[in-house]
Amino acid sequence: MRRLVALFTLASMGCYSYVRPPGPTPPVGGEIQIELTDAGVVAMAPLVGPNVTILRGRVTAATEDSLSLAMQSVTKRNRGEEYWAGEPITVARSHVATLGVRKASAWRSGLFVGVVAAGVIAVTTAIVRNIGAGGGDSPKPPPGQ
Repeated sequence: MRRLVALFTLASMGCYSYVRPPGPTPPVGGEIQIELTDAGVVAMAPLVGPNVTILRGRVTAATEDSLSLAMQSVTKRNRGEEYWAGEPITVARSHVATLGVRKASAWRSGLFVGVVAAGVIAVTTAIVRNIGAGGGDSPKPPPGQ
């Protein structure tokens, strides 16, 4: 059961994507992803570690010059991901190459629901076939009864 819950949680995370915010400033409380410029990678290294190219977190404050985040994770150049526990970080806007706001993806969610439904149908069909194949005959009564 734990594996099923873990699989469902992992799969449902794929139902989100990061899109450009509707305005110049992302909403406070929203989850964002920041891709750093090369200069940003160097400038942020003392705070987030070397070779970190992507920051993800919840916006705690946003101005024209900077974004403050409660950090959730970082991605390094070598594709390694590290998870954070809400530590505060402030990023200068000049260090931001791209900015995305986390949004539910309708087609990914639909695809996920379709795959789950197909899996449930396949398992249910297999169970029904196994039950039907093994138990159609009732035991014969002993002779004389």
